[in-house]
Amino acid sequence: YARDGKKNEAYELLIEMFEVGLRANVVTFNILISGYQQSGLSHEALKLFHTVQSPCSDSFVSQLMRKLLPPDPVAVNSALAACADLGLSRQGKELHGHVVRNNLESNVYVSSALIDMYSKCGDMDSAAEVFWRTENGNTVMLNALMAGYINKRKPYEAFDLFNMLLNEGLKPSPVTFMILMPACGEIRALALGRELHGCLLKCQFDESSIHLGSGLIDMYAKCGCIWEAKQVFDSQSVKDVALWNSMISSFSSHGMTENALDLFAQMQMSGGVPDGKTFIALLSACAQSGLVDKGWNYFTLMEHTYGIAPTLEHYTCMVGILGSAGLLDEAVEFIKKMPFTPDACIWATLLRSCRSHSN
Repeated sequence: YARDGKKNEAYELLIEMFEVGLRANVVTFNILISGYQQSGLSHEALKLFHTVQSPCSDSFVSQLMRKLLPPDPVAVNSALAACADLGLSRQGKELHGHVVRNNLESNVYVSSALIDMYSKCGDMDSAAEVFWRTENGNTVMLNALMAGYINKRKPYEAFDLFNMLLNEGLKPSPVTFMILMPACGEIRALALGRELHGCLLKCQFDESSIHLGSGLIDMYAKCGCIWEAKQVFDSQSVKDVALWNSMISSFSSHGMTENALDLFAQMQMSGGVPDGKTFIALLSACAQSGLVDKGWNYFTLMEHTYGIAPTLEHYTCMVGILGSAGLLDEAVEFIKKMPFTPDACIWATLLRSCRSHSN
């Protein structure tokens, strides 16, 4: 119930447990608070955590739960994640105090959750301090700190940490590479990207892993090395929709429309099933080359053949296709008839087309 966002049903069931004499335990509490947080009810997760932990609370549930529950790392992690979701730095600091008072700092997962919370609240100094003060810091904590730096647009600090990880003899995890590869692409750091690729192979991680393969394709493409991206794609023995999408999008972003459309044809012949992102990549490629007929074909294909309902992003791509071909009146009519309220992005797409055609 909690994970499905049904907080009232979950809470009523908890009270019913007490009423019939069932003994709730730490697992019961953890399921409830983590379920709230994971279903997007972060406020409720924090409220429940503080209600149970507060010595001043006299509610029926909190009195019973407090007698049964020791300070628990899983509950603390969920509460910290809720603070991170909501950007509540002050409440996060209060939870940090709770961690210190209950000697939970040595728990690697609690420390990682603290780093993640401070990072998402924009306090990288406190996030770094948690890491450096932890005696048994490991790759999990380093990953959390690197992700924080990258999210705050400080990629070089993240790469410094990566080098420190190697110098300290710690082994990167696949997650480490999945964090750093997009950063290489964003800053066009090809040399760093190749170094990461080499390190990945030295660590004997399988680059044919779907997630690592997709990350390498995106990284090389964003660094301008489209054929290195294609080599990685071709080396994958198993290709899921994410991998196909990465390569099709890469061709599209490089203006290689014919390659993108040919690759989609290969995907169909191999039995691959496209998703909404596949068609965004295809429609974007058509927009670059003004391929109106093909664009309409893909727009129709996605819904009638694959049962994919077009989103506002797909409609925006179609406006781009019509606009790039100079069919501005048709683009305006298309916007009027679509089942969405036009947003700033779709108007900006139309205005760009008007400007390029001096209209």
